[in-house]
Amino acid sequence: MLTAAQIEFDEPSHTYRVASEVWPSVTQILKRVGLIDGSYYTPESAYRGRVIAVATALLDQGHPFDTVTGNLHTDYRGYLEAYEEFRHTELTYPDLIEFKVYNKLLRYAGTIDRVLQAYGQTGVDPHVREIKTGGREAWHALQLQGYAECVHAVRRDAIYLQADGAWKLVQYDDPNDCDAWCAVLSIYNWKARHEC
Repeated sequence: MLTAAQIEFDEPSHTYRVASEVWPSVTQILKRVGLIDGSYYTPESAYRGRVIAVATALLDQGHPFDTVTGNLHTDYRGYLEAYEEFRHTELTYPDLIEFKVYNKLLRYAGTIDRVLQAYGQTGVDPHVREIKTGGREAWHALQLQGYAECVHAVRRDAIYLQADGAWKLVQYDDPNDCDAWCAVLSIYNWKARHEC
């Protein structure tokens, strides 16, 4: 597995550089091929996603719930209550949080919300997880597949948090997702070569 130290990331422009060369992110690839419709995303939903990402990372790093939620707007508290309940129900704790990765062979990068190590038949098997504050979208399976290819993960899932404190864990296990992700990369590269 490649380390985050080998990747430069510029937050304002959402640009990944590997060996000083700009590489596309998993999300940028999905947008360029038309699988993510950005017209539904508002500045408020983007801000909410960033706030919840930071807060859930703090919870996973062991910060007390009351400390993490103390200064948050009340609109966001339900999402964190959902995450806290999920953590106590599922008893899974991440090994890596907001982990930057890249795929050297396929030349793309990204940030995985969580990487967990699960013990399987072949020893320790990486497991990738995304944390979502919106509804389930078909492209989430391919986003997770892109990340899974970077860390050789055998399991992919997403936790969907709701403002009312509800949550749902969805496992993505369609074996066709690997072929679909390769097709997405092919279309992305074709569009880049033809500047369309």
